[in-house]
Amino acid sequence: GPFNDDHLSYRPLKETKYWKSKDPLFMFNKIIKKNFSKKKIDSIKLKVIDEVNKSFEFAINSKFASSKEAFQGNYAKK
Repeated sequence: GPFNDDHLSYRPLKETKYWKSKDPLFMFNKIIKKNFSKKKIDSIKLKVIDEVNKSFEFAINSKFASSKEAFQGNYAKK
């Protein structure tokens, strides 16, 4: 899940550490830090945060789709 539950001891600590070392996000973060300056990383983070905030603002200010529009382009059948 999204939360750390290591304190519940479902898995041995060794196993948890092993899989955390293989975490793609952790590995990607290490590569980014190795290849880019902190200033560049911070600049990218600010751009991403700005884009996400603008997307939320757009969604909040948009009208709801009509029932007809809501189902356009959906191809799964019940």
